[in-house]
Formats: sequence, C-alpha cells, structure tokens
Amino acid sequence: MIIDIFRAILYLPLLNLLNFFNWALPGHFAAISILLVTLVVRFALLVPSRKAAETQRKINQLQPVLAELKKEYGDDRQGLAAAQMELYKKNQINPLGSSCLPSIIQLVVLLVFYQVIRQGLTTDATGIYAWMPHAASVNTNAFGIDLLQGDKYYIFPIIAAVLQYFLMRMINPPVKPNSDGDVDPMMAAQRNMTFLLPAMTLFAASRFAAGISFYWVITTAFSIAQQAQVNKKKFEIAGVDTALIEADHKHPEHPKRTATVEKQIAEETSNKKGVQVTVRKKK
Repeated sequence: MIIDIFRAILYLPLLNLLNFFNWALPGHFAAISILLVTLVVRFALLVPSRKAAETQRKINQLQPVLAELKKEYGDDRQGLAAAQMELYKKNQINPLGSSCLPSIIQLVVLLVFYQVIRQGLTTDATGIYAWMPHAASVNTNAFGIDLLQGDKYYIFPIIAAVLQYFLMRMINPPVKPNSDGDVDPMMAAQRNMTFLLPAMTLFAASRFAAGISFYWVITTAFSIAQQAQVNKKKFEIAGVDTALIEADHKHPEHPKRTATVEKQIAEETSNKKGVQVTVRKKK
C-alpha cells in the first residue's frame, strides 16, 4: 500500500517528467534532463527546506545562551530542559524540524530517483503515461561518463563529497570552548558530521549509477546556494530572560517566585556573537 502511494505520487511523476525532458530537449541529453528534474524537485521543496535551514541557523545562534544555561542549571537536567524548551518556544523553533524532515525527504527522493534513472534513461521504460511522448533514443553520456553505469573514475562522487563538505561547513559553526574550556558535546557531534557526511556521500555515491551521483552534485550545489542566502540573514534571539523565569515557574522543584525574590536575582549581561545573554547567578 505504501509502496503504491510512493509510486503514484513520486515515482511515476518523476519518471514521466524525466522522460518528457529527454524527448523535448535537442540531442536528448539525459544529463540536462536530470538537471531540470532536480531543479523542479528542489524548487517544489524550497519552502520547507529553507525553513529547516533557518531553524538550524537560529539554533546555532542560540548556542552561547544554551551554554550559559547548562552552567547555571548544572545537574538539574529537568530544569535545563524546561528552560531550553521555553527559549525555543519564544523563538518559534522546532529543533526536530531543523534536520529530520528534510533529511527524510531527501533520502526518499534519492531512493525514488535511483529507480527513475534506471528506468527513465532507457527507451522502453514501463510506467510512462499513454499520452506522454517519448524519445526514440537517449544520450546518456555526460563528460565521457555513462550515467547508467558506475563512475569508474569517481568524478561525480568526489565532486558530490566535496560539495557536501562545504555545505556542512556552512551549516555548522566552528566549535569553540566555553569559558571553562569545555566543548559542548552536541556541537562537537555536529562538527564531526562535517567530515563524516562527506565520507558517507563519497562511499554511497561511488556505488550508485553515475546518474545518481550527478543528481547528488546538483542538489547539493542548490543547497549551498540556499544556505548562503540563509547565512546572510541575522536572526534576532528573543525572550531569554522571560524563558528563564517561566522555566523556573514551571519546574516542579522550584516554587513560584514572588516579585520580591526575583528582584534579588543577580544579573550579569554580556554579548556573545551578537546575542544578548543574561545569566542569573545562583545564590
């Protein structure tokens, strides 16, 4: 049932779109057809992918604040989680939406596209709509590489891996120790992905048909252009003080503080990466 749904809403439309471009383009160049189909898919997913990139950008800007929260709450993990959730809420951030959904969509499209290229670059593909014209022959050569075969020179896999590295560098900021000289584990893990994901890309792309690697190159280049636009934007971080106070009120181990008690909380203000951070010193 699920396979039939994916076939109806993803596989068949992409297959027929690729077939249409193969037929309509002079010379019937499959590489140009793959390029156009990839651009159609990326523009169709432009809004959710851009939103996910902006969310990740906000989370990165919040790292100095989150680092101070961890110092303040110490071993009080429940209080820390409450403060983080309040901070995300104030800034309309869904941490799961920054990577999970776009990654899943990308993986699904990649798997579907693998089958599309296997079928759509031939002249006897099954699943072509009856009313859809198709080319009598398709030129599957791209820069001397047969897109239906493996890239024996690893040209497209290497380009895809290099582009993936630059994309990850743009997404993940440099990991800097905090005032105590410690490195946040989550930020360190994200930074490790800067090297791990390109390596995985190279390994996987080298085992697919060259057409898949070519698609990977195009979609990653599109992501780099989109990330560059997102990185130019400075997001204002709001509600730091309010989030901390509300988190204290909601925490079961903290009785609701009166205005008199709250006035006694010492505040220290500093600027980190352009983000205003207020740290409340524990007595």
